[in-house]
Amino acid sequence: MKRSLSYASFLRRSLAILPFLLPCSSKTHALTTMQRYQIEDIKRIASRGDHKVEYILGTFYSKGDVEGIPKDFHLALHWYQEAAKDGDKEAAQMIGLLYYNGDGVPIDIAKAAYWFEKAANAGNWDAARRLATLYINGEGVPKNVEKGISWYKKAIQSGDIDSARRLGMLYWMGDDVPRDQEKALHWLENSANNGDWDASQMLSRFYILGENIPFDKEKGLYWLEKSAKQGGVISQEILANLYYSGQMLPLDKKKAAYWYEQAAKEHNGSAAKMLGAIYYNGEDVKQNKELGRYWIEQAAKWGEPEAQRITSMFYQESDTLEDKEKAEFWLKTAALAGDKEAQKQVSILYTNKDPKISEIHPQIIKLLREKAEKGDKEAQYDFALKYYEGKEISQDFKQAVYWFQKAADQGDPSATLNLGALYYDGKLGKTDFSKAATLFQKTADQNYPKAQLFLGILYERGEGVPQDTQKALSLYKQAANLGEAEAQFILGYHYGTGKIVPLNLKKAASWYTKAAHTGSLRGQINLGIAYMLGAGVPKNILVAIYWLQQAAKSDDIKAEINLGKIYADPKNQEIFALDTAKDWFKKAADQGSEDAKNYLASLTPVEAPNGTLSKTEILPQITEESQAKPES
Repeated sequence: MKRSLSYASFLRRSLAILPFLLPCSSKTHALTTMQRYQIEDIKRIASRGDHKVEYILGTFYSKGDVEGIPKDFHLALHWYQEAAKDGDKEAAQMIGLLYYNGDGVPIDIAKAAYWFEKAANAGNWDAARRLATLYINGEGVPKNVEKGISWYKKAIQSGDIDSARRLGMLYWMGDDVPRDQEKALHWLENSANNGDWDASQMLSRFYILGENIPFDKEKGLYWLEKSAKQGGVISQEILANLYYSGQMLPLDKKKAAYWYEQAAKEHNGSAAKMLGAIYYNGEDVKQNKELGRYWIEQAAKWGEPEAQRITSMFYQESDTLEDKEKAEFWLKTAALAGDKEAQKQVSILYTNKDPKISEIHPQIIKLLREKAEKGDKEAQYDFALKYYEGKEISQDFKQAVYWFQKAADQGDPSATLNLGALYYDGKLGKTDFSKAATLFQKTADQNYPKAQLFLGILYERGEGVPQDTQKALSLYKQAANLGEAEAQFILGYHYGTGKIVPLNLKKAASWYTKAAHTGSLRGQINLGIAYMLGAGVPKNILVAIYWLQQAAKSDDIKAEINLGKIYADPKNQEIFALDTAKDWFKKAADQGSEDAKNYLASLTPVEAPNGTLSKTEILPQITEESQAKPES
């Protein structure tokens, strides 16, 4: 299992290595002699003006994943332009993307819009959707919401369900058009009924959480199940949770197991962990410990911290030294991923090291070195990690760089990413932002969202590359659209502060929503605060509580304090509960928060309005300085 240098540590310039699985993309395209001739044929035919072949050749140069045709955006642009001259709508769209992303050319949103419009007029619905978004945001073209909506509708007529969902959310958010619930639901349902699980999931969330519409359990569950059946992994897991817990749906662990399995097949770690627990414990299914262990270990490989700790426990039951090593590996991995219990156990482990493991360690390191020296890419990567961590062998950053480079030379993108982070952090004596940028760019070109995120940070700061906030935003959006939660959070933060984009609280809330659903702790906090204050979304205390509670599951102090404030505020009549407020403040205070201790100190007994004695009441009014502030 691969581990990459974490986002947070990258920002702090203090590296820590976190575990997560990365797909191997080092596969080379070795061509046979016949295939090489075919490449030459493609070039000859393209030179004669066949627009379809010109487009194919442009794609080869754009991707650079065919032997004999290196990645070269300038040549890609040339061949796309040749194809576009001959009326190829896909080529016109690709030219627009090159200008929009700044690939091989300076970012030029106006030129991107020009080419998107050429492609859209020729019937390319993807370009029509992109053009619609540019008109609505006023990027590269004068802001014209009516034109944007018109292009969305043209894309929808061509069968683009994504445009229907975007149009629905435009009316739902009421950002650039007057909020229109009827139109919003119409277009969201249009998208959902045509197979968009994301739209179905949104409708479910709106009805279940009562976001801007009355709570409707029946409709919420209908859309949730529809989304799950359409392949929405998050919906599958939520549906399984409801069946497992018996909340909103009858308790049915067989159905829970079914939906957990659907989500687990898509590499959802938390679903795989729950599925494993059901089989291992025989919860309303035939007990199968082997199958249960399989799914829990799969969840561990997919980065689920609790599953990693449980997998460690499985291996601890064995007496073999190899399994003892695996137990230690998974326990440390869980601890690095933030599992509190694992962190406690690791502390004990290093205090009371198993002597058998200590005896065999030199042999294991020797075998790992031998595999690495023979060219085993995985061994090279693992050896680099051991030199970086310095726990099992003496810490040596030069050796870490050496072995990461070996793995990177064999096409390991996570090794390349880690090399970049090491140079950024200056572990070899001085920082080298330029080299870090080159390495991040190489990995970003392989569509790795975390590399796109890191490179965006460099462009925003002007470290190792010329400062270019537009390029940074483009990279953040690329990463965000590939599901990188921290990129989604950063976009929300920038729209919420107006530092490098115009202030737009509704867009901030929209990006925080994406980040929160993708699992960003800071996204969950800021979305909760947005609903708490009515910043960019209609004020909704219940939704605020939901998201702050999600963040509080990670023992986040800021989330706990804000939950305490919500329950302590008499204006929130329906949920006003001082004992609950006290519990949340105490959780934060127990972690050392002075603010939480001050809030606790301000709670005193008071006579409740109905004549019975409530235990506590908050005395001072919440001042402007103590109001909730978004996470940065």
